Amino acid sequence: MTATVASPRAAIVVSGTRLLVLPRLALCVLAASIGFGDIAQTNPFTTGVLSGVHALLPLAVALTVASAALTRQWPRYPAALAIPTGIWLTVLVASAVLAPSHRSDALATLDRPFSSVLLACAVIFVCHDGSVWVRVLQALALGGLGIAIIGLAEASGAQPVLDALGALHDGAIPIGDIPRVAATLSHPNETAMLLELCLPLLIAWAWTARDPLRLPLMLACIATLACIVLTFSRAGTATALLCLALLALVALRYRRPRHAIAIGLLALVVPVALAWTAVVDDGLDRRLLAGLDESSAVQPSRTEFWSVAVEMAGSNPLLGVGPDNFRWLFASYSGVDADNLGIHAHNQYLEAFADTGLLGALSLVWLLAALAFHCVRALSRGGPDWPWRAALLAATSAWLMHALLDDFERFWPTSVAFWLIAGLSARSASD
Repeated sequence: MTATVASPRAAIVVSGTRLLVLPRLALCVLAASIGFGDIAQTNPFTTGVLSGVHALLPLAVALTVASAALTRQWPRYPAALAIPTGIWLTVLVASAVLAPSHRSDALATLDRPFSSVLLACAVIFVCHDGSVWVRVLQALALGGLGIAIIGLAEASGAQPVLDALGALHDGAIPIGDIPRVAATLSHPNETAMLLELCLPLLIAWAWTARDPLRLPLMLACIATLACIVLTFSRAGTATALLCLALLALVALRYRRPRHAIAIGLLALVVPVALAWTAVVDDGLDRRLLAGLDESSAVQPSRTEFWSVAVEMAGSNPLLGVGPDNFRWLFASYSGVDADNLGIHAHNQYLEAFADTGLLGALSLVWLLAALAFHCVRALSRGGPDWPWRAALLAATSAWLMHALLDDFERFWPTSVAFWLIAGLSARSASD
């Protein structure tokens, strides 16, 4: 009888494979707790929670690097995404280094895009098969559902809920002089965007679940869509409906008419929620019919933000005024005495145009287009997990569409959620 001795190389591979459990767990916890990544640091508890949630991103990346080093196998970023990603990051660095003002602030913001790309690389490496990336998607869906439940509790007006949420916010959020549902996030539009990314994932989960779990998941979809409506983000509601239409078309493409019918019934939540609000709140017309300006006593109109972004880009056409410098320069360009902390262009593409110029905007659009192509490519491969691939396409589409009316890269939860989805989309296309 001959004993077989494992080689050192095989032992290293086994050890590295076992170590993958830790970054997977970190990614899942990050995805599930993402809605608490934007709470205000009003006391030691909230400060600890915020720091802990934010620490999960570098922890997941560090654990992935450790596992890759042990196995001597490194993440393979898809070539079609690597070139636009590299150019985009290079332009960001050049724009920050050559910023005409606030250069140190511009340089300080570079940690977000670089850490985001590292997160996507970690997802690509860790989620090496369908069962793993689906678990991360389910964790992100649960994170969104938790925010939706909190948002609905907030909409109920229950005082204990309002008191608890008050400890997570710096104060009320008057948009159009009317408070709106924001749950644990700092702005209702941010809440809508995060839920738009998670809603398709809940739908895919409901489509692929067995009967005992399917009904609770459909109720979760209803709760999430209702919360999106109650944020009174008009762009958020419209984008959610467009994503539902996209999912219905994909269901018909795969000859699942019952799925398409379920989507149609789910969409009825929007008029029902609006009708209920009209009955209990006579301010609905002010929330929905205020036009694009959405201005208030403390904030100019969106059109003014857009015109200032174009003016900034015109003064620095190639590399812009520097990453995230729109908020620092808005007052000087517009003549409006506005607090720089909450200022952004309300358009992801115009923000990129103003901050990083034509080169930055084009490289960002190239990267987003390549990502969308990866989503379409992954979906075209079919297979039993096509609902999850369709959900990734719908979530990416939600980001691309809503970005026309808001800028979400500067918000930590929506930025991290997007790059999780970006990494999962790239991973699913390569399976």
